[in-house]
Amino acid sequence: MTADELADATIRYSPTITAVRPMVVAMIPSCARREPARSSEGGLAMIRRTVDGHTQWLAQWNEGWQALFLVGGHREGDESFRDCVVREVQEELDLKPDDFSVAADPAHRLTYQAFSQSASCQTTYLHELFAVTIKRTALSRVEHQPENVWLSEGEIRNLEAHDARQISVTMLSLLLMSGELRSV
Repeated sequence: MTADELADATIRYSPTITAVRPMVVAMIPSCARREPARSSEGGLAMIRRTVDGHTQWLAQWNEGWQALFLVGGHREGDESFRDCVVREVQEELDLKPDDFSVAADPAHRLTYQAFSQSASCQTTYLHELFAVTIKRTALSRVEHQPENVWLSEGEIRNLEAHDARQISVTMLSLLLMSGELRSV
């Protein structure tokens, strides 16, 4: 019996199966049933600098993932992707609106599918990446927060920062998909 068949309330089952069916169906991850696919939408900040002719990207430690990743997060309600980035930069970097600027339009709009570790199922992702510039007066505060780190292309490709912290493979994938990093 498939998960879909067990979840189908129109199928008549024995009294025993009928009695336990709601509990069993509740234990089956929704991605194991033919329900609408899970989707996730978010806005991400591309905060870059150039040092000795090489681009570096600002990343932040994500405790849940145990990895460094771009600043950003999930879109809330009817929030635009840009508004999401503004909110996330304020929350994650502890900045005020006049401490930074976000481009009016996204630099990249990426749609892809991947397995979500947290949801334990295949997920369709939609991300918009916006160029973000932090004013010098605020940048020193951001750089002094231990969860923030500038990452070189080599570190991102190796998925390990200079301080040995892991870099999210999703960060590498997004930078490759967007063309910010070239495939080797």
